[in-house]
Amino acid sequence: MAGDATLVVSAGAWMPNPDGDGYDGPRQIQPLNVETILELEQLENFEGMTAWAIGLDRERPFTVQWLENPARLVVDVALN
Repeated sequence: MAGDATLVVSAGAWMPNPDGDGYDGPRQIQPLNVETILELEQLENFEGMTAWAIGLDRERPFTVQWLENPARLVVDVALN
């Protein structure tokens, strides 16, 4: 994992739809539009659990919240 700190975000009760369709995007992402997040990598997506590692340039404060319309999990990493 790139960076000097890693934040791991895990979520339970995360299931594909009844047809087995779920997240089918990239499993490793290296963002080009931010300096603080160096890499994201999906660690797990099995039996109702998903986990992503976020490689940061250094330890940073963060918050996590659930939002509706559309339903989503938001991880906000501080810039300072």
